[in-house]
Amino acid sequence: MRHHRSFLRLRLILLVLHGYVGWRLLPGLSADTWVSIIVAGYLLCSALAIPQVIRVTWLNGRWLAWPVALMTGIFSFLLQLTLARDVLLAGWWLVAAPSSSVISLTAWVVLAATLLLSAYAVWQARRVPRVVEVSVAVAGLPRRWPGSSSCN
Repeated sequence: MRHHRSFLRLRLILLVLHGYVGWRLLPGLSADTWVSIIVAGYLLCSALAIPQVIRVTWLNGRWLAWPVALMTGIFSFLLQLTLARDVLLAGWWLVAAPSSSVISLTAWVVLAATLLLSAYAVWQARRVPRVVEVSVAVAGLPRRWPGSSSCN
């Protein structure tokens, strides 16, 4: 299998981003070892599986497509919320050093918000959208426009 440089760069960037999320969140979750193991396992699986999304032709029609798509969405929320948490903690450091309970609480909030946002996104993606028909009158068009059934 031939890898292109851009694919390898993307894989490296994804590994670095997953490492960053783990580096910033896992110390805050140190109170519960099992949660840290689950999050670290997810980050490892996600870092290895997400690059497969790029190879859509390989992934099409396979049972792996749905879990990899979910991992991609969950990691997107996790990365954004981790960055927002770091900005918040950096601002907090300007005023006073945050306590370990604040660091732990914000890490748990990031995980909870990621799960809630991901569940909402899956619900939105799976629901049937409402369809609304809209008629728009455009002044100056001929009575019969080519390709239309009727124009008023």
